[in-house]
Formats: sequence, structure tokens, C-alpha cells
Amino acid sequence: MKKEQWQQYFKKPTTILFLLSIVFFFIYSFLSYPFFRNNDFALLNQPDESINYIFTRHFVETEDFIIPEGLAYISNNQVHPRSTTVIHRSLTPIGFPGIIVIFGFITKCILFFTGGKALNIVLLSLTPIVAVASVGLFYSFIKSIFGKRIGFLSALLLFVLPPCWYYASRSLQHCTLFVFLFLLTLFFGMKFLQTEGVKWKQDIFAFLTGIAFGLTVYVRPAELIWLVFLGAVFLFLLRKQYTLKDFVFFLLGGMVMGILFFFTQQVFYDSFIGTGYAVPQSDGSSGIITGSIAKSFIFPFGIDILHSLRVLYVYGLKLILWWSLFGFLGFLFLFLKRKQQRKEWKYAVLFICVSVYLVFVYGSWNFTDNLSGDPSYAVSYTRYFLPIYVFALPFVALALEKLLLFPKYGKVLLSLSLVFLCLFSFDRVFFSYEGLIMVKGTVRSYVEEQTQVIQRTEENAVIVTRYADKYLYPKRKIIAGFEEEYYREAIVRLVDLKIPVYLYDLRLSEEQEQSLQNFLKESTMKVEEPLYTANNLELRHIIKEE
Repeated sequence: MKKEQWQQYFKKPTTILFLLSIVFFFIYSFLSYPFFRNNDFALLNQPDESINYIFTRHFVETEDFIIPEGLAYISNNQVHPRSTTVIHRSLTPIGFPGIIVIFGFITKCILFFTGGKALNIVLLSLTPIVAVASVGLFYSFIKSIFGKRIGFLSALLLFVLPPCWYYASRSLQHCTLFVFLFLLTLFFGMKFLQTEGVKWKQDIFAFLTGIAFGLTVYVRPAELIWLVFLGAVFLFLLRKQYTLKDFVFFLLGGMVMGILFFFTQQVFYDSFIGTGYAVPQSDGSSGIITGSIAKSFIFPFGIDILHSLRVLYVYGLKLILWWSLFGFLGFLFLFLKRKQQRKEWKYAVLFICVSVYLVFVYGSWNFTDNLSGDPSYAVSYTRYFLPIYVFALPFVALALEKLLLFPKYGKVLLSLSLVFLCLFSFDRVFFSYEGLIMVKGTVRSYVEEQTQVIQRTEENAVIVTRYADKYLYPKRKIIAGFEEEYYREAIVRLVDLKIPVYLYDLRLSEEQEQSLQNFLKESTMKVEEPLYTANNLELRHIIKEE
């Protein structure tokens, strides 16, 4: 290939995005590197993420999705870590298990060729791979609406958008996979439209669109309402561009994923309509999706307008300030030209509709994912708003594009703005409260704490803890609290049966200490003095008094 041809090749947007994808795969793997070196259990910083890892790994190693719990019966189903529940004396995840199934099968297939020693490398690399693959899909979709330049700028921005960057680095959170599958749905739908006149290709892409849409819902069923709304709008707007046969192929794809969904429900919850979010029934079977739970899918937390607006201010403006300002300017430019750019304006209207719904659905609840209650990218709002952040990027790109109107310094201003946004994102993602540097340091401390607790407790010990389950389980069994009556009754039963039980929790207040000791005293038990202390957590043996 001649020099001129090479230069042209490397100027292509797809080539640039591909090369950046390789770079950002390694950047997104920042938290996972320590666990690439061996096959020990990876320690993750959030309960949901930790449980997704444990169940996925359990499936890869045992070909079984559920984890039997021998102490379930005698503890009245209280021996289990957070983010899990007990169904028929086995642990199962509370949340949506789609990511466990998808990542589990992908990992198992790859390990068939590479061998089991690569388990951590494969499993922990899937989310960074999905994240960089999303960029190419996003470029294709946005280009089809806004044109090549805005599509390319939007794709570049997606690499460094703070919430996306943050969750691309959180290996077993399902929000990045959800966004990828939604973009895949849009990509296949776009390909369907582009193959007009070639019926066999349209049939294939209609079917693949249904598959991708079904997988999107499968990974996160809570988003069903707005996904169906968008699907209905697209079907109406494009009604002249597909036939009944095309629609049937789309439905067939969705039905295949529907079968997978109900099969997964049966495997994990022993019921097609079971759910981990409902309280298990008295016979040990799962709670089911009742009418009240189904209704709560629309507004599961009610509607609190004032709280939603406060959440919007913090997570839609304050946390990503400069991105929001560019996005607002870009939206304003589009609004002023909405009559000339009708296709782009339709995109904006749909974006507003979905964004308003998501803000009021999730903003009506008070999520406190850290002890301080301070806002951060680790708080649930950020991952629930991920579709808003991603699909606002064309507006940011529109604002940046306007810088090219300056004849002499346009490209310089655009380059400086991109660098500024990159640096802003780097600072927020790595150095803010609960940023990746802080998370990495926290996980490093977990390794030491886990080692110390394991050394001081028996192999069959049960640890009572509200916070440390994410790094103690599965090496030690867990009771996820001590203040509620059912937890305390479980503790007493276990100690009576001479099963070692330890409290590993924040130093108790005088009131908590007195309450727990008085309850245990009724059963001639007590909590001993600390055996080990770390980060204000105390390890204390609960024993039967002689």
C-alpha cells in the first residue's frame, strides 16, 4: 500500500475509532489488572457486582446457576450475602440474572479453547470489550441521523463520557451491557432499513433486531416501559418501510428471547413468574410477580417531582458540569433550526420523552449507596441515567461543531475543547469521591482485611456483617445484619448448634451494644471483645456463656 493510501486509511473515522478502542480497552481494565495475574476470586466494590461475578464464576466452574446453602433451613433462610435471596435452600441473585447467563456462556465458550486459568482475564474483560464495541455501534446510528461529522464526534466523546468511562471499568455491572444491547438493536434496525429491496437480508435483520431488543429487555426488564414506547414510535414512524412479514420476523426474534427469559426465571427462581425482589413464600419457593409488582414497573418508587428535580440538578448538571453546558448549547442550536432539521428534531423529542420518564422514575427514590450519602458516579442514579448521558452526546457534538465556524482558529478551538473535556472526565472518573483511584485503594484494603478475617475464623464460620460480605463471601458464609429480629434469631440458632459465629461490623454505639448484648443474654450468649480491627470494623466472636 502506498504512503498516500496509508494516510487516507488512517484518516477514516472507523479506523480511528478502532485504534482508540484498543487503547481504551486497556484503560477501562484499570481495576481488573490485579486479578488478571491469577485465578483467585476477584474482589469487587459493590454488592451487586460481586454477586454477579460469584454466580457467573460458579456457573463456569460447575455448570449450575444456583448455589446450595446448607444452613438455610436452620437459619430460617437468613444465611446469605446482600443482593441474594434464598429459594428452596439455595442462593439466587435478587437482581436481574441476564448478565450472569450471557457472560457465563461467553466465558465458558472462550475457556473451552484457552483453558480455565484464563477465567478472570476473560470474565473481567467482557465489560471493557462491550464498552468499546458500543462506540462503533453508536457511531453508525448517530451518523445515520446527524451525519458523518456529528456521528464521529459523538463516538469520540463516548470513549470519555464520565459515567460511561466509570462503568466500563466496573466489570460486572450490567448497565454497560444494557446500553450495548440497546445500541445493537438500533444498529440492526438501521441495517434493516438500509437493505430495502433485498428481502432475504431484510428478513434476517428484522429477526436480529427482535433478538437484540429481547436481549436488551432480558438484561434489564425494569426498562421495559420506555423500550416498548420507543419501539412503538419507531414502528409507527417507519410503517411504510416494513411489511407484515418483516414485523413477524421481528416478533419471532423477540419471542425467542422471551422463551430464554422465562427459562431463566424457572432456573433461578423455580417459577416462570418468580422474582428475587419479592419476599420468598413460606414453603421456600420464590416470591412471584403479582399485579402490584407489575404495576410498579411503570413508577416503582412513586413520583416525587421536587426530589426528581434535585436529582436532575446533581446528576444531570453538577456531576458532569461542562458536558451538560455543551449539551444544552447544542440542543438550543438544534431547537432554533428544528424546521430545517426535522429528522434530528424527532430524535431530540424522543430523547426528551425518555429522559423525563427516567428522571421521574429513578429520581423519585432516595438511593444512598455510600455511608456518607454524598453524590458520586458510584451511586445508582448514574447507571440508571446512562441512556440519557449517552444519547445526549449528539447535542454536545453539535455545540463543538459550531467552533469550526471560526475560520482561522476553528480546528484549534475544537481540539482544545476535546482535550479539556477529556481532562475533566479523567479527573472526575479517577480522582473524585468514589473514583477509580479510591475504589482501587479500597479493594486493595479488602484483600488485607479478607486475609486477616479468614485467618482468625474457622472455615465453617458465619460472619454477621452489613458491609464486608462483598469481600468475605464465598470464603465465609454471611448473615447480612444484626439489628432485625429475624437476624438475631438466626444468630442464636447457629450458636446453639455450635456453629462459629462472628460479628464483623462498624464499632457499635452504646445503644446498639446494649441492645444486642441484652438479646443474647436471654439465650446465655454474649459478644466478646474485638479480635481484629480495621477501618472502624471490629471482628468479635459471639459465644455461648458457660
